[in-house]
Amino acid sequence: MVKHGHRNARGKLFIYLWKGLLRPLRDLTDTQCGFKAFTADTVHDVCADVLEKRFAFDIELLLKTELRRPGSIRRIPIAWLDSEAASTTTGLQPYRSMLQSAAALYREHLSADPEADRLAELIESMTEEEWMRLSSSIPEVIVEGDPLVFGEVRPVSVDELRAIMRPGLAQ
Repeated sequence: MVKHGHRNARGKLFIYLWKGLLRPLRDLTDTQCGFKAFTADTVHDVCADVLEKRFAFDIELLLKTELRRPGSIRRIPIAWLDSEAASTTTGLQPYRSMLQSAAALYREHLSADPEADRLAELIESMTEEEWMRLSSSIPEVIVEGDPLVFGEVRPVSVDELRAIMRPGLAQ
């Protein structure tokens, strides 16, 4: 599938942000892909104590699978038709709430990391207005970047993201 325009850029920003928090999922790019296959044992195990009931459910499912069964997730190419009309994420929602859920999942399931902590704090405090500002001024390095490497390559710092979201505020 190939997405175009601002929807593509916004999706890359979303990936860039959650990959800064959920490093065990660094080999994935599309947590929201509608097709996932699990063994019955895996589903029973990871769903027994699921916390997330909204759009970030997929992220929790994948994170808990990777933590409980490291290396068991495989990426399989799937052909999708990009349709702005059929997408459930055509607007700015539910990205902010999903990112805030990803921050909560980071805090619940992963060891503390100074850079991820700073990113989680930024995301947790992000207002709708700040998300709109950030998603309308996405750094070009993210727009042009490869989401597959965003877990390893972090060219935009938390301070740079904060400056976009909160222009004029001294750090």
